[in-house]
Amino acid sequence: FNEPNKKVISVNSLVSGEGKSFISTNFAATLSLSGKRVLLVGTDLRNPTLHTFLGTKQDIGLSSFLNNESGFDEIINQSSSENLFYVLAGEVPDNPSELLENGMFEQFLNIARERFDYIVLDNAPIKLVPDANWTNRYSDINLFILRLKYSRQAEIPEINKMVTLNEIKNSYLVINDTAISSYGYGNKYWRKGYGNYHKKTKTA
Repeated sequence: FNEPNKKVISVNSLVSGEGKSFISTNFAATLSLSGKRVLLVGTDLRNPTLHTFLGTKQDIGLSSFLNNESGFDEIINQSSSENLFYVLAGEVPDNPSELLENGMFEQFLNIARERFDYIVLDNAPIKLVPDANWTNRYSDINLFILRLKYSRQAEIPEINKMVTLNEIKNSYLVINDTAISSYGYGNKYWRKGYGNYHKKTKTA
């Protein structure tokens, strides 16, 4: 993570419930402790849950920018930490895949790369919808989350297949065995003072 060109980090899971958003929020908070400016982005435009982990309400966000309804600064929020910022998914659109492919997401990341040291993307479950396959193409590092005693063993070869077919680069497997109800760093760094910055199978 110390390489200057490794800025955009995608956090993925195959299905819901594996702790992806939990990992995203805590990972972003941990990165900010090093003094780096970190932006956490809710890129699950179909069933956004990031706001629940941040202890805030859903508001304007990424979908507004992709629709040309809001500018970059309008959708940036600052946490109680000076180095920690976030963008919510925003209003659920009718055409999430089209929005992510219309060129505005690439523009969003280009601006974010200039202003932040790290950008953490909290993606939609990659097996359920195609959106994350698109956002991962813009990522420098891709993390795939598996949750012990929850995720299926078959997910590992599925992930390998997706990585190969979609040419997803710099992919890493993260094993999550943390209580999802615990907020960890999120409790300290996310839940105070927000403001706008202008079928049954074996388990793993």
